[in-house]
This record gives sequence, structure tokens and C-alpha cells, in this order.
Amino acid sequence: MDYPKSVPNVGLVNGKFVDENTTTGQVGSLIPASWGNAVTSEILNVLKAVSIAPDELSNDQLYKAISKIVAESGVTKEDVSKKADKAITLAGYGITDGATKTDITNLLPRTGGTLSGPVILNNGTDDTPEISWRTPSCAVNLDLTSSVLHINADRGGEKSWPLQLDIAAKAPYFFGNVAWHAGNFNPSLYLQAAQLPRNVLMPQWWRCGDTGLTIQWGATGSLGSDARFTSFTMAFPNVCVAVLPIVESPAPGLNEIGLTVTSKVKEGFSAVCKVYAGGSANKPVTYIAIGW
Repeated sequence: MDYPKSVPNVGLVNGKFVDENTTTGQVGSLIPASWGNAVTSEILNVLKAVSIAPDELSNDQLYKAISKIVAESGVTKEDVSKKADKAITLAGYGITDGATKTDITNLLPRTGGTLSGPVILNNGTDDTPEISWRTPSCAVNLDLTSSVLHINADRGGEKSWPLQLDIAAKAPYFFGNVAWHAGNFNPSLYLQAAQLPRNVLMPQWWRCGDTGLTIQWGATGSLGSDARFTSFTMAFPNVCVAVLPIVESPAPGLNEIGLTVTSKVKEGFSAVCKVYAGGSANKPVTYIAIGW
């Protein structure tokens, strides 16, 4: 609503109605019927909105209508006063879940930057949120599941596990294979050829430092017609490829002896030693074993 300024010769003074003044010759303003009806309609619409029946003899119905609207909104005079006092804060408006200026400042930067203090990923379960690195052809994720920290990858639809650290078992895995660690690595048995001197000669074995080829020698206990196992002085790191047993100076009557290696492994070999008639020779033999 506004004053009827667009009505010709309405007689407004300084934009407002004035009374006729015969002393000064001031002509009174006109009040067009359309304007009077519009003002009345504005007031009646407010009364209708809150179901108040218009009363021609009552002069406080607009006040009552506005008071009812405010009351039904749940906003009190005190609320309005408090919010006016604290309008510079979210709490002053009753907002409890909005991000503050400090919250926004502390967000992770999207285009790089420096963070100070720990960043903790914890969703309250045994599977934490992942940290992910991505290119158009590959995705690599870092995740902690129960007590296993692992890196998993997806390249061209092929999934793999490049690294897993089993905290409970104290064991690392590379692409699903357990790595050497203090619990399963014995340097005396698993030295790499490149780490060895040119020649390693011990009382009962020799190893080539370039190739890792190893030759062992020794003696067995008494061998008979049943296969008996002899342990090498040192287990071959990888494989035993050959064992040559030798009978030294057979006793009289034992000139025809059958000597056979029945099986061999990295740790030793089994052999039988028989006389020509098939009985046990019960004689120790010497041997040479080759492996690497």
C-alpha cells in the first residue's frame, strides 16, 4: 500500500493527506474510494488469516491479529530481543549445526597447503575411511582393517594388494607374499651369492661366492639294507642336486657291496649299503654332496 500519489489533483502535501484550511486557503486532500477500499482490504486480509471476524466498532483487531500471528509462531518478545543482541553469531539465531568461520578455516585445503597436527580417520568401525590416490588408469587406496594396514590397487580392472602390514602377526606382505623378517630369516642359511666372499671354505663345505654353488662332504653312520638318513653339516639353501657315497677299504669278505642313495633333500639323504647276498653291510661310508 501507499498514498494515492498517482490520482490527479489528490491534493497531497509532502506526500501526505492534509485538511482544508479556510484561513490559509489550503484545499483539503481527496481520499479516492479505490484507495480507501484498498486500505480496508489490507487490514481485513490480516484478520481473515487468523480467523478474526471484522467488527466495525472495534479499533484493536489489527493489533490482535498481529499478536496472534506472533504467538502462534513460537517467537516471543524476549526471543526477538536476544537475537537482536547476538545477531553477529550463529548461536544468536538459534543455529546449532552450522559451520563457523573457524570450522571453515580448519577444513582441508582443496588445492594444496600445509596442515599442522594429526589427521585422524575414524568412523567408529574396524574398517577406517580410505585415503585414495587416482589417475585415469589406476587407483591406489590406503586403509586400516582391524589390525592390518594395507595398500590395495585397481589397475585396468585388476585388483592387487601391493603391501600389507599385519600388526598382530608382525609380518609384512608384498603382493600377497610374506617378506623375510627376523622371525623367519637365518642369515647363515639364506645369504645371497652377491653378498658372499669369492671363496668360502669351511671344514666340511665350500661355497662359490659368484654362483652360490656349494659342495659338502662328510661321513655317515653304519648303513644297512634298510634306508638310513644322514643329515648334512649344513642344509643347502635351495636344493641338493647330487650325492656321491663312497665305501672305503671294505673288510675281507665284503668286496661286493651295493651302495645306493634312495632319496635326497636340502637337509640330507637316505642310503642303503648291502652285501652281494642282500644282507646289511652295517658299514659307514663317506660322501660328497653338491647343491646351491
